[in-house]
Amino acid sequence: MAAPLPTTLMRVIRSLPILCLGLLAACGGGGGDAGSGSTLPQSAERVAITGAGIKGPLAFANVQVFALDPAHDGLYDPQAPLATATTNAYAQITGLTVPATTQPPYVLVVDGGSAVDQNTGQAPVISKLYTVITRAALDSGRPVYATPYTTLAYEMLARKVAADGGAPAALDAQLGAFNDAIVKALGFGMPADIDVFNTPPIINHRTTDAAQQQQVVDYRAAIETLSSLLHEMSRTSANSLSADELLQRLAIDLNDDGIVDNRAQGAVIGGIDTELLAGDPSQLQIANSPYRVKDIVALIDDERAQVGDDSGVYFYKDDMQVAVRPAELDAADNPGAPTTPAAPVTPPASDPAPTITPPETEPEPSTPPPASDPVVNVPPVAAPPNPPVSEPAPTPDPAPQPDVGAPALVAVLKFDDVKQVNGFIKPGWQRLVTYLQTRNIKAGFGVIAETLATATPTYLAWIKTLQGSGLIEFWFHGWDHQTYTKDGVRYNEFVRPYAEQAKRLADSQRLARQKLGFAFTTFGPPGGAGKGSFNADTLRLMADDPDIKTMLYPQAMNALGREAEDSANGEFKILDRVGAVNLEGSVGDPDFTRFREGFEANPQRRYFVLQGHPANWDDARFAEFERIIDYLVARDAVFLTPREAAAILP
Repeated sequence: MAAPLPTTLMRVIRSLPILCLGLLAACGGGGGDAGSGSTLPQSAERVAITGAGIKGPLAFANVQVFALDPAHDGLYDPQAPLATATTNAYAQITGLTVPATTQPPYVLVVDGGSAVDQNTGQAPVISKLYTVITRAALDSGRPVYATPYTTLAYEMLARKVAADGGAPAALDAQLGAFNDAIVKALGFGMPADIDVFNTPPIINHRTTDAAQQQQVVDYRAAIETLSSLLHEMSRTSANSLSADELLQRLAIDLNDDGIVDNRAQGAVIGGIDTELLAGDPSQLQIANSPYRVKDIVALIDDERAQVGDDSGVYFYKDDMQVAVRPAELDAADNPGAPTTPAAPVTPPASDPAPTITPPETEPEPSTPPPASDPVVNVPPVAAPPNPPVSEPAPTPDPAPQPDVGAPALVAVLKFDDVKQVNGFIKPGWQRLVTYLQTRNIKAGFGVIAETLATATPTYLAWIKTLQGSGLIEFWFHGWDHQTYTKDGVRYNEFVRPYAEQAKRLADSQRLARQKLGFAFTTFGPPGGAGKGSFNADTLRLMADDPDIKTMLYPQAMNALGREAEDSANGEFKILDRVGAVNLEGSVGDPDFTRFREGFEANPQRRYFVLQGHPANWDDARFAEFERIIDYLVARDAVFLTPREAAAILP
């Protein structure tokens, strides 16, 4: 295991902005956070709101908050948001504040169009989650949660306001009545005292005893049941109705008479499959995942590191029961619907949690790769056993100021050429990931961006989950890593005019946002068989780019690099190299003896950027790499991602 962080580094990391987890619920306050259980500190001008959206936890979702206005369809003006933010890789909202002069209630919208469900590594089943934030919720000072159930209540409220011609005077009471109707009809076994606006759907610092955690299990089982049933109805819908549209139709159905019967005002609504709702949900496959509803305890346990809220709270998972039953349907319309509760379902000891599978690695050379991706609906790689040292984010947060007391020795592991070819990645990458996870060692992986365009869902989920874990930072290693020839001279990719380089960077960042949900914040120029790896235009471009904050310099610092740093006014940091100190003596060939000699010749050096190409390592080469890591660990090296190192090194 890597050496513990020195006290000085811990002080630096604790000074980073704290990102509070709680998931956006509606009236009454909600619950659950990553620490104190309160929203971010308030100011006289703006009020901060923390949280995220939960079907599974939604990373990289767009979030907007609006003033509730009955004059508009949907209860808000979509052209006039009070504030806009995103959720980070841990599904946490960051930087959402509303003007203190604009009074609640608010409508909060979590748009999952570009989001990733942390449980599945795929787009969420329900694309938009809503909640209403009342005065009581805001004054409680706690994060709030948005789930399919708060969305259903919001949809019911919007339709009632439209029918009545105005918002109810007692909004909290109206939302409470919706809660009771929803839990009774579509609670799938949730106890009647559960409040879908207040009960957390994850284990956190507000769910510390077994009784509180059992409520989490009950609520989350219902969330996954409802979402998966809507997904199945959508999949089999004759009219191609989406899960979002079906949720709206359930709101119409419930508003009519409080009974789910696919009818309103005597007419058939359409799309609501009451026979499906009347089935046993315990064996229901959670959409796009290997889990069943009866596995919900394992799912909650497995996701805890991924939502950044797993430390300091013991989960009484062995004491939890999964007691789900069919929806309470109108017996007249559905005579086969059960009228007695189903017995609690406890996951048997012989039914282990589903195996977490990495992306497909390249088969042996004698086995030709398939023409298309052979794996679908595979969950993402498990997060490392320990939480990350500092908070990762899909877009860069302001870096802390350098600390003169930062660790005496920092190691930045720089691994080049991540790509997928014919639906596979080289097995060396997954071998490396397993090793880093086992030892809780951080690193940076350089992505060749062009390959994202045809990447399989499994490969994309692998990148997203590792980035979200905080263990790996995926950085920009060029568009195609190809050389070109001009006037008889062969050049590497980023030895080009500014405009040509700018297009390659822009195309890469666009693909990264589209496929991964985040932009690259670190750049390392590709080398190869050509001349040079960057020029003055490269440095100007990277310093100008609003997302790129760090450059992994392929050589020792020089005047060109210092000028680029100085011109960026602290917004751009270069991490340079010591040529004699590297993982590999030549490309793809780790060399412990050469590394040690170079290391011992540079005793005053505070950090080293160490480059490797793990796709090319066989057993003997991997063993050399392990010797280098053991050597660094014995010397109390602290392993950081490139962005983390840039944030604390002077």
